[in-house]
Amino acid sequence: MSNPGKVIVKSDKATVVRRINEVLRIILVGGDFEEIRQYAEAQGWGVCDRQLRRYQERAYQRFAQQTHRDQKQLMGRHLMQRRALYARAIKTNDIRTALNVLRDEAALQGLYEFGKQGELPGPVQTTSVSRRERFKRMLAAKMRNDQLEVRLLEESSPTVSYALPDTQMAEMAIHTLSLMHIAEQLDRAAVALLAVLRLSQDDPQSAFWEELAILHGWNFSVEREGWELFAKELGVRAGWLIEMNHRGLFLEYFGDQLAALSPERGEVEKLLEKRGQSASELATAQSVARSWRGLLEAHLAR
Repeated sequence: MSNPGKVIVKSDKATVVRRINEVLRIILVGGDFEEIRQYAEAQGWGVCDRQLRRYQERAYQRFAQQTHRDQKQLMGRHLMQRRALYARAIKTNDIRTALNVLRDEAALQGLYEFGKQGELPGPVQTTSVSRRERFKRMLAAKMRNDQLEVRLLEESSPTVSYALPDTQMAEMAIHTLSLMHIAEQLDRAAVALLAVLRLSQDDPQSAFWEELAILHGWNFSVEREGWELFAKELGVRAGWLIEMNHRGLFLEYFGDQLAALSPERGEVEKLLEKRGQSASELATAQSVARSWRGLLEAHLAR
């Protein structure tokens, strides 16, 4: 109870707003009415308990307004407290706590389906942000290497299950490997052909361009042979894998010609010796096929 001998002074509007904000901060850190009263006395507000309860009521109303939901004031209080905890966790880079607070807030608002014993199996398959928008945000976050944003997006995204043949992931993997092979081969071909062009123009850096022509021409040829071996092990044509994943014409119509122009292994070994490098780790068609096989086996073994 307030002191009956205390002089009650009517406060102006700005003072009332400031006091409500201060009461709000006390509530956010878990303070009850007794702590609000002690704070008011320490600050010399000179108000009775009835007025303090009005401040408290106004603070609760502000909770509800800030959550932008037509919920009871107590719901607003819990949501604002969790957001305060979340802000503190983010400020200290405590990602685990931040995610736990987000989960708890989602559960409080009914965004999770609870099991029989109250466990949280996962989020309901609905979200206010479209999959397209979440996908774009995820790409942007990964480009910035913003791991916090990536994890928050992952946690806030619904989980889905698909029924697929157990060969489907391996089939997707072989098409992905084909795209990798195509991109790498086109890069090798482009560098080799550019080097040949520069050599035909009497470029002053002819030694540099000659090395590029030899190395990239060799790598193009060996990679091509290795890919053919890899495809043969799978029982398919190497060209078919390329046709299924690439609409370009270069590899199909000019791959044979470029491979025919590639240097012999002895020439490549001589170049490496000249550069002080060992030829023992020079790629072979067998080692290339083995590398592709290892990448595919990782999916077949699952």
